[in-house]
Amino acid sequence: MVTRIRTLPVFPGQAERRMNVMLEVLRHEPAMALLELMNEGRQTANLLTTRLKRATGNLVLTMRYLERVLVPSSLADKIDLGLGERTTYSLKESAKKYGIPATDFTINYGYSNDFWLGDILGRGLGEIGIKACGRRYVILKALYGAEKPLSKLTLSLSSHSHVATVSKDIANLISFGLVNSESVDIDSFGFRAIEWKGGNPNLPGSENRDGRFVANFLSKVKRASLAEIVSGTNLSASQIISGIHTLIENRLVRGIDKFPITKKYEITMTDAGKRHWNGYFVPLYEFLSDRKPLPIPEQQWTTESYIRMAMNIFKERTED
Repeated sequence: MVTRIRTLPVFPGQAERRMNVMLEVLRHEPAMALLELMNEGRQTANLLTTRLKRATGNLVLTMRYLERVLVPSSLADKIDLGLGERTTYSLKESAKKYGIPATDFTINYGYSNDFWLGDILGRGLGEIGIKACGRRYVILKALYGAEKPLSKLTLSLSSHSHVATVSKDIANLISFGLVNSESVDIDSFGFRAIEWKGGNPNLPGSENRDGRFVANFLSKVKRASLAEIVSGTNLSASQIISGIHTLIENRLVRGIDKFPITKKYEITMTDAGKRHWNGYFVPLYEFLSDRKPLPIPEQQWTTESYIRMAMNIFKERTED
């Protein structure tokens, strides 16, 4: 499921939610630089802007990242004294416990491995950027845990997204060497929707749990696309397809709007992708789960160095 970040009253307690929130923050180099600056105490937006410019020589629209990334994530606190220029920002305890260590780890790992979340998950602000971040994380997670290649359809269902959108995400991940895609010629077909014909939804039997779940869902809604079945049953794409085959054999459902499939794309995670997953995503998740501390980097940096590294990457990647 793609998690969308909204203004959170408190920092999440569940590990997967924490991961989604922190990835949304850590993919923005200016947000990481602001966290480092605010670790020194409460400051105004004007002072934060001045300090960033002094450290990097770049003018950054700090309000954009304060108001649209850090405050909604419940890492930063905003106090408005009623005088616009005196509105101040400071770190919440969640930022001190999770945000600063995760930021230091991310910048260290990025600098040592030329691996920046903004490249991988995107730097876009707003709903479109948030959705892209969530999708790409879901795609990488699914590929890492897969025992065999996954299709674009499977990944689109896993991320609750259109195949065309997922195809663009896969192309981005391929460009950074994290995943691989191979085209295989096939002679097959698919259906744009599945319709319930009627009958006993328990007919598939106790030995076919997936078929029964799909049958019970379709017997209620009568007609649904594969994406809608995923949302309604919480089964994986492979489980749903297996269940549908069983239901077709039992003549409980029928396919609607048949279309040919002549190519199948087999998507896998590369060795480099697995190395970065194990080297970055796994330690970050373990830390956010309160299971293990983050690895201690070989090189320790000052706050100003962290800020300069993050902002130099931001300038390099975003300049036209």
